[in-house]
Order: sequence, then C-alpha cells, then structure tokens
Amino acid sequence: MTPSLRAFAAGVWRAGRRAARGIAGVGAAATRSRPVELGRCRSVGVFFPHRLGDFVLAVPTLQALADAAATARLVLVVRPALSGIAHLAGSRWNVVATREGLAAREAARYLSQAAGPLDGFIDLTVDEHLEGARIARAGQYPMTAGFTTAGRGAGFGTRLGSARTPEQLWRVLGRAADHLAPGRDCRPPSLPVDAAARAGAAADLNRRCAAPADGRPLLGLAPGATYPSQQWPAEAFAAAGAALGARGKVFVFGSPAERELVQEIARRAGATPVWDLPLGRLPAALASVNLLVANNSGPLHLAAAVGTPTVSVMGPTDPVRFWPLGPRNRVLRLGLPCSPCGRGRCAPHPCLRGIPVEAVLEAVAETLVGIAGRELGEVVHG
Repeated sequence: MTPSLRAFAAGVWRAGRRAARGIAGVGAAATRSRPVELGRCRSVGVFFPHRLGDFVLAVPTLQALADAAATARLVLVVRPALSGIAHLAGSRWNVVATREGLAAREAARYLSQAAGPLDGFIDLTVDEHLEGARIARAGQYPMTAGFTTAGRGAGFGTRLGSARTPEQLWRVLGRAADHLAPGRDCRPPSLPVDAAARAGAAADLNRRCAAPADGRPLLGLAPGATYPSQQWPAEAFAAAGAALGARGKVFVFGSPAERELVQEIARRAGATPVWDLPLGRLPAALASVNLLVANNSGPLHLAAAVGTPTVSVMGPTDPVRFWPLGPRNRVLRLGLPCSPCGRGRCAPHPCLRGIPVEAVLEAVAETLVGIAGRELGEVVHG
C-alpha cells in the first residue's frame, strides 16, 4: 500500500470512529443511567421536535406521562411554532421552545436555564434526528428514555424500541407510555372544543366574510403541507372551493408562511382567506366548520381530533402511519405502485395530480348528507 493510500485509509478510519462516537456514542452516559421511574421524578422533561400533526397524535402519550408523574414538575420542549398549541397536552406542562443552531452542550445548558434542573429526560423523537439523544448525553440526566431508531438506543437508560414499526404514529408514541406509565391506556387523540369557544370561532369566521353565512354550512380548505409532494395542486383546491361555494361559506386556512397560497386559492374560489389565526385559536376554528378538505397535514389531524368531518387526499405519505383517525374521515388515495415514497418533492406527482376534483366533491357531498357516519377506509380512483 502506497503512503498516500495508507493516509487515505487512516483518514477514513478516523472519520468512521468520529461517526460512531456521534451516533452510538450519543449515550455515553447511558451506562450511568437508571430506567425512568416517573413516580419518583421531581422534574421531567420531554423533548418533542416534530410538527403540528405529529404533536396532535402525541397528545395521548403526553397526557399519560403527566398522569404517571403526578407530583413532578413537567417540562415540554417543542419547536417555537408549536408553543401556542402545546396547552392541548394539559395545563401541567411548562412549555420551552427549542433554539435552532445550538450544540448539544449549549442546548442542555439553555434547557436548564429555561426549565430548571431535570432528573428525568424523555426523548420522543421518532425519526433519524439525533438532537434529543445528544442533549440527553450532554445534560447527564440521572434518568433517560428514548426510541432506539438510528442507533440512539445506547443513549438511554430506558429503551423504548424502534419507532419505525408499521403502525399508526399515535400507537408508536403510545409505547412510550406503555414503558414509562404502565397501566395507563393511550387512545386515539380526542380534543373536544367547548361550545363557547366553537361559537366564538364561528362568529369570527363570519365577520371575515363579505356577506354573512345566513345559516349555510361553513366549509374549510387546508391546502398547505410540510412538503410540496404532499400537496394536491392549488388549481384543484381552487376548483373544489369554487364548487363548494354553492353548498356553503368556504374558508381557506393556512399559516402566515402560506399566506400567498391561501390568498390565491381564496381569490380563485371566491372564498375567504384565513392565514392570520394564532395557532392556539386554530382548534376552535376547525371545530366550528362543518367539514374540512385537506392534504395529509397538521390541520387535517387537528380537525379529526376536534371532531370535524374531513375529506383528504393522500399521496407520498405512509397510510399505515398517518391515516386520519375517527369515524367521519374520508381519504382519497390512488394506491400507485410508487406510493408511498416518502419523498419531499416529485416532478410528475401522479399520486396527487391524478385525484380528480369530481372525486373530492363527491366525497364531500356524501359526508355532508351523513353517509360517512362510519370509518370508510380507502377510496381508490383510477
């Protein structure tokens, strides 16, 4: 072997050792950790770095953990965007928003400053990101727990198993409760909105209209999604919204980041744009509409949890993991050989572009007349 080749091989070996320390080594403190016993914890932090839809599906687990740690101080660490809705997990949770770009030691120090000392740390990360495991190591918490996905298992005193099992996400997260809060039954998320909040939200929507609803149904569209590949085309949403205007008052929901998309679809559909609602008011707004048409997204899962009937389209998303829950939800999915692919972008996009507007309108009509009073399963077209 030439000197240059030996140097290259040595560099590869050193890089591999560094990678191993970064992944399997995220839990160097695990040998000193004890299994989490929530009943003995004085303070427990739960790290949940995911988005709105995932958070809705995690609420039953968070409620079960809070019940198990009955006397502990509870800290929920979420993305800043979710701070306004984290109260859905219960009033006992003290919410701390993550900060982007912090190294693990800095993140653990920030968490300690924001939330106080913790003697229990639970990482509910269900994908391949290692941030939570690295914080668990850097924080040297006496008791730690987390999923083993992406080699994170060595980082925790209590291992929750793989998060990549073929089951609904709420069930995956529910296994955390099975391990850490045995005997507490996790059920699909249900987030009832009281009548006063629902009526207030409906009044707010009516005030946004150029003309009052006059008793007609309030119908919602939610055209946004995390990735472009999850979005039914904007022109399809606009055509559906225009047709639904004959049945009721149509509102197009979205976040401030989706303002242009929301306004364009509302303009083309003759609908009312709603892009400026604080996230904390979105549950009541979705509970006040009679039906929501959506992509597989956070608003879809939130609407299902508050009891609003939905009609949704699904393309690259795993149907086993993210099928909306509840008896009044219809899903249109083509079931192509390439789906689910999990890609964030797809140029031809046949799995969603192939779903016709007429099929969505038919599903809406059936739902509005009460035919969808049961779980209807997959609707296949094409």
